[in-house]
Amino acid sequence: MPDPAVLLAPAWDHAAGRAFCAGLDVFTRALPAAAVVHAARNTLWRCPALGVEVAIKRFRQARWWQRLGGEAKALRTFRIARRLLDLGIATPEPLAAVVSGSGDGHAYYLCRWQDGGVVADLHGADDGRGSSTDRVARLAAFATWAARLHGAGVLHRDFNPSNVLVVGGDHALIDLNRIRFVDVGRWRGLANLVQCGFFAPADAAVLVDAYWQARGGGDSGWAQRGYRCLVAWHRARWSVKRGTRPLRRRVGL
Repeated sequence: MPDPAVLLAPAWDHAAGRAFCAGLDVFTRALPAAAVVHAARNTLWRCPALGVEVAIKRFRQARWWQRLGGEAKALRTFRIARRLLDLGIATPEPLAAVVSGSGDGHAYYLCRWQDGGVVADLHGADDGRGSSTDRVARLAAFATWAARLHGAGVLHRDFNPSNVLVVGGDHALIDLNRIRFVDVGRWRGLANLVQCGFFAPADAAVLVDAYWQARGGGDSGWAQRGYRCLVAWHRARWSVKRGTRPLRRRVGL
């Protein structure tokens, strides 16, 4: 049986860390149901491991044609996390990535568990966590952070508001597999920002103005109008995606 492919952070690059990673298939099967945070195409657990609280994400087994010429998602996620940290973009500390050598072909990504809210909490007129003025300030802070993210050449192609943690006064990215490192101009960044779902006029005005000013300033009037057009396009695309989801999942897309 082939050895698993493993990437380890320095803190886990020792005999105990390697042994733990080699036994992940057995370890995750023994975890209680209460440890499951999310279960769909992929499974996410929260549990203690080697003295720290960790998140373990198991990617579903890739179809044979998806494995041709591509790096396993767990390994790619680990490399992306390290690069984000090098760029000064927060993400939960990466600990390990493992592609199992067993017949099931599972791949795992492990990082430190990070407590905090998510940007999705900002949706709605009142999220119950502060005044409307406070919410506007937090929405503007998120837009300013997104401008820094895009300015660093980071494009999260699944930039939904549940994939951005709010930790203290900062933000952190999770679910990293679809991140790309490319030039992100202001308009491309604005199109990416649409994925976060802030479509209400008042929210859009705050978001776009803060983002536009952080990306270089100037009159945001055209950006506001452009954002509304991008929202309409985004909604149309998602209508098509929802309609074709059963077929796409059947073929592994």
